[in-house]
Amino acid sequence: MGSELLTAMRDSATNLLDEQRRQAADEIVSIGDALRQSGDALEHKAGLGVGRYADEAARAIDDFAGRVRSSSWSEIAADVEDFARRWPIAFLAAAIAVGFVGGRLLLSAPPKPREPDLPRALPGTAVAVETGVRTEISDPYSAAREQG
Repeated sequence: MGSELLTAMRDSATNLLDEQRRQAADEIVSIGDALRQSGDALEHKAGLGVGRYADEAARAIDDFAGRVRSSSWSEIAADVEDFARRWPIAFLAAAIAVGFVGGRLLLSAPPKPREPDLPRALPGTAVAVETGVRTEISDPYSAAREQG
């Protein structure tokens, strides 16, 4: 029973990670497409050969997306580890760039709307929020308590 549950959890986690990997590959492809379109627009305007470089970079990005889509997470991790060992400075620079871009994206996200500070009501009172005026609420049991 316990091993079946563990196997089911592992399979579920693997399926989720595979779906995330496919989504990441799709996002990488969209980055390549955007780069290709930007290069084409610059080539059309300036004509300085920028489009060719953008197309080459977009092709490399598409190839990378294909590798992400077809590789398992352990293969991707092994490739990253191999890259880090062979080119540690490039790996550090890439890690810093990814951290910087990620931080900028998080900082540029719109803040969550804050709830307005509302006046607090004391027991036995109510707050009219529209006017900010406190009004007393009559307590139907107060007369009975005072007599009893």
